[in-house]
Amino acid sequence: MIFSDKHKIGIEELDREHEALFFSLKAVLLASLCRTQGSTHKNLEGQLNLLLKTVTNHFRNEEKIIEEMNLPDKEEHKKEHRRLEKEFE
Repeated sequence: MIFSDKHKIGIEELDREHEALFFSLKAVLLASLCRTQGSTHKNLEGQLNLLLKTVTNHFRNEEKIIEEMNLPDKEEHKKEHRRLEKEFE
């Protein structure tokens, strides 16, 4: 899983955040793989918590930006974020 130009949306701040999400997800996957090789559950849990915090912060920032840009589907986008957050619980 590698972040590349095809994942960019053209808003620099969000592109950086999306890249950070890829990095966090890779860290979770690596912690999961290492756990099967003797790494602690605590490491995996820590990486998952960091990913969830990163996602939540990203959602809030993205919502602020789409609100400022007054995008027509902003309310649906926010609803999708809330739906995803419920799945994370």
